[in-house]
Amino acid sequence: LATLRKAFNRHDNKPTLIAVEGEAGSGKTALITESILHAIETPCHLLAGKSDAYNKKPHNALSQALAKSVGILLALPDDQFISWRLMLLEALNYNPHTLISLCPELIVVFETADFSEKTTLYNADIQLKLHTSIYLQHLSELAPVLLFIDDVQWCDGASVALFETLIKAKHSRITIIMTCRSDEVGANHPYSLMKKTVADNGANSVVIRLANLDVEQVTQLLVATFHIEKDRLQELAKILLKKT
Repeated sequence: LATLRKAFNRHDNKPTLIAVEGEAGSGKTALITESILHAIETPCHLLAGKSDAYNKKPHNALSQALAKSVGILLALPDDQFISWRLMLLEALNYNPHTLISLCPELIVVFETADFSEKTTLYNADIQLKLHTSIYLQHLSELAPVLLFIDDVQWCDGASVALFETLIKAKHSRITIIMTCRSDEVGANHPYSLMKKTVADNGANSVVIRLANLDVEQVTQLLVATFHIEKDRLQELAKILLKKT
């Protein structure tokens, strides 16, 4: 928690990647969630998405995360929102179709604006990376952006490549946060390869590896929960440790 608090609240050389690794159930998501709730000193936009082992739709977690930005934008005063959207459309060359295809919920952001008709798309992967980066950069002008991808071990390769592009761009107001089940990724997994590339690129990153709780730590949690003597909870702690 102290490591995350320091990473989140740095004013210079802020990490563009924060990764928390550990086995299933080790508390990765809870640690990130509690840190965001209680450790961040500066207001920010949290965009969160979760990968699913059974949903193989490309960029599914990223689409979920970007959908969270719709409510943020629609809550802006009208004049601020219209001005912001115009600058975004200019940066996108008045072509928001790639973003809308990625995240259909974004149609609400653009539906009352004038933009070009959808045309045949060339170099789709390059344009997707570019337009996602442009969108997040413009969003970060309103407040720093935390893009949280939970269970990245289940992300498709194209998503991981896009995250890598965002991280290597080193946007000072965009931080990519990931959790990963370390026992489910090998050296050749896209996530592992991405971490190596990011490190080689010199991007500032923080990787936290969580170990499982031992019986003493579980006992301490039970004491804090039930407020009874430690000796009466040791057997329960052993059962919980075995079961979970």
